[in-house]
Order: sequence, then C-alpha cells, then structure tokens
Amino acid sequence: QVSCPCPVCAMSNGNVYRGFAFIALGGALFGYVIGITGNVVTTGALVCDHSNMGHTRVGGFWEVGYDLCYDLSDLAQGWVSSLNIIAATLSSMVCFRYADKLGRKREAILGSILYFCGSVVAALGPNLFLILLGLAIYGFGIGFAMHAAPTYIAEI
Repeated sequence: QVSCPCPVCAMSNGNVYRGFAFIALGGALFGYVIGITGNVVTTGALVCDHSNMGHTRVGGFWEVGYDLCYDLSDLAQGWVSSLNIIAATLSSMVCFRYADKLGRKREAILGSILYFCGSVVAALGPNLFLILLGLAIYGFGIGFAMHAAPTYIAEI
C-alpha cells in the first residue's frame, strides 16, 4: 500500500473518514427509528393504559397537551408504527426520479435535514397530528439517506 506523507493527503483521508462516518450514521438512525417506534406505540407511552389513568387524559387527533394518551385501534397502531417506512418508500421513489439532478451529496444533506426536522417535530409535537407529521418527515429523510448512502459509501 502506497501512502503519501504530504499534509494535503492526510487531510484528505481525514475528510474521507469523516464523510464515511456521517453517511453511515444514516443507516444507524434508520435502525434506531425502527426499534424505537415499536416502543412508542405501546400501552402507557402513546396508547392509553386504561388501568392507570391517574395522570393522563385521552386526547383526540388535534387536542393539545403533553399529558395525553390516545385510544388507537390495532389498525391505527400499525399505521403509526409503519408511517416512517411508508414515507421512506415514497421519498425513495422521488429519489429515483431526481437523483441524477440532485446528486448523492445533496440527497444526503437533504436526508439529514429531514431527519433533524422530523425528530424535532415528533418530539415537541403536543398532539397526535404533529407526532405523526414528525414521523412522516423523518421517514422522508430515511428515503433520501438510504438512497444516497450505499452508493456514497461504495465510492469511498
């Protein structure tokens, strides 16, 4: 293996490793959200625990409050659990159409912006609508990141 002793090459290798680490974090965040979403849609977290209703109240779709739980049917729980994957699928279709125009770097940046915005909206959302909107935005970020990341890493 040939190595270059000049400082420019050393700096370039550092940038490559940093770029690889940040792009690879997209895959880690994708796995994290799949694991965490299943725990959010459980009794006592987002779904009402009717045996212990002392500190929480049942909320509607638009009702505002951070002490709310929701009466979700099994179908609704399934939709909430898979909302980010549905959004990721939709944004992947957009990526297939416009990937050449955007480029992998812009796709990865857009994915990271959507990751951040979606997580903030879902975390700070005081009602079910904003929680679902945040999960959907996060899912769009997954689609962009998962489209760009494998090729970007392979090129490194």
